[in-house]
Amino acid sequence: MEADRAAFLAAIQDNPHDYLRRYVYADWLDEHGEHDKATRQRAFEKADRWLRDFAEKYIIDYDSLLDGAASGKGGCFGDDDGPQAMRDLKFWEYLEVVTGQKFTDDHRDTTYFRCAC
Repeated sequence: MEADRAAFLAAIQDNPHDYLRRYVYADWLDEHGEHDKATRQRAFEKADRWLRDFAEKYIIDYDSLLDGAASGKGGCFGDDDGPQAMRDLKFWEYLEVVTGQKFTDDHRDTTYFRCAC
């Protein structure tokens, strides 16, 4: 069982945006009683696409967006306060799905994307 898990995780790490592979892994997780992990794998595509669209809309590099939000360092959007959507719960819920991290209210409240250019 652990060899199968390791193979799935290695394949996903090689290509994190291979959504089909994630769905197959989700089925495997369900078969082994890991329903919460399966749910996250199934939610990844929607969350990833939403965050990519967000980054494109606000003209910020996707990886910089994720790194800045996850680390709490924020980033530069070129305006005073970043988009209101940064404070939208959906942004943080999707970030949690994509990164696999949980973010506290304090983290969310103190991570603002301001112009520091």
